Amino acid sequence: ILLKVAQQAQSDRGSSQNSLFDSPDFSNEKPRLKSVEPWLVGDRVRAEHQALGFYLTAHPLDEFDQMLTASGAVSGADAAAQATSERQTVVLAGQLIDVFERRTRQNKDFTVVKINDRSGFHEIRFFREQAEAAKAYRKKAEPVLIEAEVEKRGDDDRVGFTGRRIESLIEKAAARRHHLEIFVASREALQPMQNLLARCPEGPGTVSLVLPLREDSSPHEGRERHYGHGADRVAANLLPKAPDVPLYWGEVSVLLKGKWSISAEVRAAIAALKGVEHAKLEHF
Repeated sequence: ILLKVAQQAQSDRGSSQNSLFDSPDFSNEKPRLKSVEPWLVGDRVRAEHQALGFYLTAHPLDEFDQMLTASGAVSGADAAAQATSERQTVVLAGQLIDVFERRTRQNKDFTVVKINDRSGFHEIRFFREQAEAAKAYRKKAEPVLIEAEVEKRGDDDRVGFTGRRIESLIEKAAARRHHLEIFVASREALQPMQNLLARCPEGPGTVSLVLPLREDSSPHEGRERHYGHGADRVAANLLPKAPDVPLYWGEVSVLLKGKWSISAEVRAAIAALKGVEHAKLEHF
């Protein structure tokens, strides 16, 4: 965009054409940026990693913190620091980077899964039946949860991970009972929100909307704003089966009828919508 503006300014100078607000040396006109929908968090961080080689604004594991804590997951760096010559079982989590095959000195095949967590890159070796399960993730770029054994190997105390089980964090999260609470600031968010929920498969997740009911205070002072047509109509506009909601000052929470399988990316997409204050996804 900046290159285009510079080329236009150079062309104008070459043809002795200046706009009313041009300085002698350059144009004061601001670049025109296209209005685009915000990227899903997962798409954005994957593009960052592809372009820069590291995650800049967020990490793919950020959306799974609650589940990782419940699973007892640790970082690869912490697991390596606590490793001894005796095997210990640990739970690792990371963004899947690569899956490839190798062969030992004894001519035995094994599969290597390379992941990235907040502490860096780590490689986990899978043998026999576990290797076949790991191969299934070869073309998947998604966060995974890995149960592994860690130990120090050889005279130089190199730390190695041997995988016992691998599973998709996205699928694991979708299978658990969960609830999405959406704090709505204005009606303009309802239609795109409905579109996002319509793309979610049926599952164990529930959704509730927190709706403000007055307009004389800010969203952070009780979220008391009025939509103009009544909160009951706002809820009905989102899903036809939403219950009627009485209109009163303050805020009201509406539990929508229906159940969905709601991913962390859908939560992030809804949270990024214009007219949504924030969205909170909890797993049980």
